[in-house]
Amino acid sequence: MIEKKIYCIFGNGTVEERAAIKKTIRYLGIIFKVMSFLYFSSLLIFALWPLYVYYTENQLVSLFSYEVPYLRIDEPTGYIILLLIQIIIYIMGICGAIVTDYMFIFVTFHALLSVDLLILNLSQLKNILTVKESEKNLTDWYVAYFFLLLVSAELTICFILGNAIELKIDELFNAVTSLPWHLLSLFQQKDFIFLLARQQRPLILTIYGFVPLNFETYTTVYFLVLRALYQFFVLLLQYLE
Repeated sequence: MIEKKIYCIFGNGTVEERAAIKKTIRYLGIIFKVMSFLYFSSLLIFALWPLYVYYTENQLVSLFSYEVPYLRIDEPTGYIILLLIQIIIYIMGICGAIVTDYMFIFVTFHALLSVDLLILNLSQLKNILTVKESEKNLTDWYVAYFFLLLVSAELTICFILGNAIELKIDELFNAVTSLPWHLLSLFQQKDFIFLLARQQRPLILTIYGFVPLNFETYTTVYFLVLRALYQFFVLLLQYLE
């Protein structure tokens, strides 16, 4: 997998570093498989709609509400060709959705792993400095509802990842501030000042730069978005009826 090729440079790292990398690769593999299964299974859920209409109303409807010119839906051949075209287009869309969502998750996990590796290195540096100093003695339409469910899951995943990055940044800040900087050399202390100054502007995920992606924003934005989507679909269903 691409994750193994990216992290192969850490093959000669410490046991803790290799364990953190293997855990990240394992989680990414599981997430990719689960995402692929859920995304492709959505095709089956959408395919139940034409079957439901056919058995309840004895009427042929397409998988989605668009048609191809010169294909008659009331003819078996045209209906089958139209379904195949719609299925192919939907599969292409699913593949694109999987790639974009997985890349977002991959970049997030890569950032979390980078912070973990930095924390491990800071911890090792702290132990080295402490040891050296101690030697010196120092101390209703089901498809619409299914779409709402997908939007809810998408928002939840984004906020969970954003909150995870925020917690990891806090953990990094604690690791940096707890480092015995006075045991460093003068040149290293100057570099440490730049690192400490950078921690005053932590890197977090935001919603287009307005509000951060964390649980505090989740409790306010999440329900507002879902309520707006629900009202939109209710109006849409009333219009269709």
